[in-house]
Amino acid sequence: MPLGLTAVAPALFAGVVAVARFAVGARPDVPVVPLLLGGSGAAALGTVLLAVAPTPWLALLGLSLAAAGTAVLFPTVLKGSVGHLDEGVRGRATSLVSTTAYLGFLLGPVYVGQLSDAADLRGAMLGVAALAVLFAVVVRPVLSRARS
Repeated sequence: MPLGLTAVAPALFAGVVAVARFAVGARPDVPVVPLLLGGSGAAALGTVLLAVAPTPWLALLGLSLAAAGTAVLFPTVLKGSVGHLDEGVRGRATSLVSTTAYLGFLLGPVYVGQLSDAADLRGAMLGVAALAVLFAVVVRPVLSRARS
């Protein structure tokens, strides 16, 4: 892959995340569970495409799709898990959800690095896609429990 093209990847990811968050933020009427399922599905599909892409351009397309999918996950999880709570406990619940998310943010690179050592970077990306699929499987029961 040309060096200039590799430098584009982080900027592309950040740009797609920003656009996706603004777009979803402008539509507060979108239901939480379908948005989380769609986001995790897009993240999984994009990451698989990134892992198996035969060309740099397809890899960037996969990266863009993964970015759009992951962009909606944290704000939507936050809204779905604490939005219904009383103001007296909402702050504490927001801290708990945010801390859990930040732990994932810190441990994610370790997860990818360990998978890369065990397989290769493509295998690690498939492992990330598997996490997105797992998220889609558990989102409904976890949110149901959080709302009760």
